[in-house]
Amino acid sequence: MSTLRLILASLGHYWRTHIAVAAGVAVATAVLTGALLVGDSMRGSLRYLVLDRLGRIDQMLLTDRFFRQELCAELAAAPGFEDSFETSVPAILLRASLENPDPDKAARANDVNLIGCDARFWQLGHGGPGAMPKPYQVVLNRAAADVLSVAVGDTVLLRLSQPGAIPAESTLGRRHETVRTARLKVAAVVPNEGLGRFGVQPTQHLPQNAYVPLDWLADRLDRSN
Repeated sequence: MSTLRLILASLGHYWRTHIAVAAGVAVATAVLTGALLVGDSMRGSLRYLVLDRLGRIDQMLLTDRFFRQELCAELAAAPGFEDSFETSVPAILLRASLENPDPDKAARANDVNLIGCDARFWQLGHGGPGAMPKPYQVVLNRAAADVLSVAVGDTVLLRLSQPGAIPAESTLGRRHETVRTARLKVAAVVPNEGLGRFGVQPTQHLPQNAYVPLDWLADRLDRSN
């Protein structure tokens, strides 16, 4: 019996077994291909989210201490620093809470990203407001506005912990005047895209952001100099 006739005889006699093996191979191939596609899709989605919320930011200096705004100009003038002063942007990033004072719409947003910035910050990406907020005004992203049930023209209460050299929970820490409250008017609500979802934490969670003028926030923190 030739090899070809032996193969055909085997296929004819064990056709059920061969079909089961072929189906198993097809299912395994489909599962592996799907897993690879899902992995690539998730990786691409995460990359898009990171690039979207960071805009044109290439490097970031994050500290737990305040520093002078003039540091941007000094960095721009340093040898090897390629960016111009306009793209060296100072900002204050803090955690705060917002509250809707309207008794009919009582709502509170905790763990809000409070961002003190100026017009230079919004030049780093898209999704900014039409006009910069003034002192005692705030720009909210859609996520924060929905939690607070507020719109442009409404009022929110900002509760901000006063940072100190000694933590308040320590033995020598201050026990009074550790929280400051300010009444702010909502100047704009930006979409949850671009710098409207700005964040420095590696997470897919949609942040609740509030943007206030940099100089105003520095004054509130007694860090205007």
